[in-house]
Amino acid sequence: MRKSRLTPRERLERQGQASSASGGRNKHRIDNLIVIGTSAGGHRALAEIFKDLSFDMPAAVVIVLHLPTASLPAFKKTLGRYCRLPIKEVVDQERLQQGFIFVPPPGKSAEFTNGMIRVKHDIPKMRLSTINHMFKSAARRYGERVIGVILTGLWRDGTEGLKAVHGAGGLTMI
Repeated sequence: MRKSRLTPRERLERQGQASSASGGRNKHRIDNLIVIGTSAGGHRALAEIFKDLSFDMPAAVVIVLHLPTASLPAFKKTLGRYCRLPIKEVVDQERLQQGFIFVPPPGKSAEFTNGMIRVKHDIPKMRLSTINHMFKSAARRYGERVIGVILTGLWRDGTEGLKAVHGAGGLTMI
């Protein structure tokens, strides 16, 4: 297992920061990624986490949900009341941007390549592995600059993924 040479604070400091003319955001380079896995029980925890986040947070945030598909608009509306960060629903793929929250459709996972998030539709045993799949992809792409968070989960989904994030030098939280 590789040990990180960066402190937790250094992992979230901006590298390649854009000029102040662009509002401090470099929309074409994502150095930090926060991935969160949760099921229906995570709404309150997400509201508590996001209520104090600054709009210029130097990371993109991705949330994988175990919720019925019809509940995504309600989830977005509810979370939006507590959060300063814009929330983007990802249907197929989107360019990651720091200071934004990305949410794939419930029951789907995500993969990360070249600054993009892509919805993964064809994972076997989808309901049992959506969080694991996203965490593993984040660990491969972002290594020590990823934070993996499990709030609530469906069975063991998230366990293997958190191990991958930890093994890549990232931070893990449950």
